[in-house]
Order: sequence, then structure tokens, then C-alpha cells
Amino acid sequence: MKLEDVYKKHILPPLAEKKDVAAYRNAWGKWMSQEAKLQEVRAAAPDKGERSAAYERFLVEKRPQMLWDLEKAIFEMGDQKGAALAMLSHLEAHAGHKNEIQWTKDFAAYLEPKPSE
Repeated sequence: MKLEDVYKKHILPPLAEKKDVAAYRNAWGKWMSQEAKLQEVRAAAPDKGERSAAYERFLVEKRPQMLWDLEKAIFEMGDQKGAALAMLSHLEAHAGHKNEIQWTKDFAAYLEPKPSE
């Protein structure tokens, strides 16, 4: 089973259900650390060429996307202010990322007022 599956199917859902933002952030942080360590180990393998490229892709592409997905989840759990501020910082820190346009659209959609029921 992939590490991502373990977190997305077993670890994160109960925390999201409880809306425990601090525990959710902590678990997500552990997931990112474990993913990074896994990539480092792979990068140190004998066939370093491709594995090093995979590690760089993780740092440049996947890790920023994981951080964005974290903030989206936190926003949806109810910490809109904290997540929105983190999203804004994320957009500034990762200007030029291949997903920047989609992230900006996501951010704008979160800021749209919802119709009253």
C-alpha cells in the first residue's frame, strides 16, 4: 500500500471528521516528512540519476501541491481565516509553479461569498 493511501484512507479522515485542525495539520506534516524521507532514500540508491530527478520533482512539484491540498482541507474543516492566510502566503512563495493558475482560481472561489440559505 502506498504511503498516500495510508494517510488519505486511514489517518486523515477521522481527524477531518472530528474537525481537529491541529491534529490534521500534524498528521499531514508527518506524511510530507515521510514522503520526503522516502524520496531521499530513493535518491541515494545506486542508480542516482533518475531517482535524484524524482526527488527534485517531489520538492518542486509534489510538496507544494501537498501543502496546497492541506490548506484546502483546513479551509473546508472550518478554519477559513487561517487557511486563507496560508493559501495567500503559499501563492506568493510558489509563484511560477505549474499549478499556480489553478491555485489562484481555487483561492478566488473560496473567497466568493456563499448565498444565504
